Amino acid sequence: MPFFVFQGVDKPGMGKIRAHVREQHRTHLRLDHEGCRFVSGGPLVADDGEDMSGSLLIFEADSREHVNRVLDSDPYKLAGMYI
Repeated sequence: MPFFVFQGVDKPGMGKIRAHVREQHRTHLRLDHEGCRFVSGGPLVADDGEDMSGSLLIFEADSREHVNRVLDSDPYKLAGMYI
């Protein structure tokens, strides 16, 4: 299976929402998704090195469609966090 990378950039002012749904997001990534496996990833940080400002995720999947299905049901995306 090929690898796919997703980079999401947070909309301004999303820190509280990110914190509120972070564990749901992490749990979602670890679920058994048909045709798609989360390999690695984590938060992007702002220039201050502290504030989270986005996400970088790596998937191994049958296709980009399979990755998009996982991302479309991700709590961060459902919360409208990304630009």
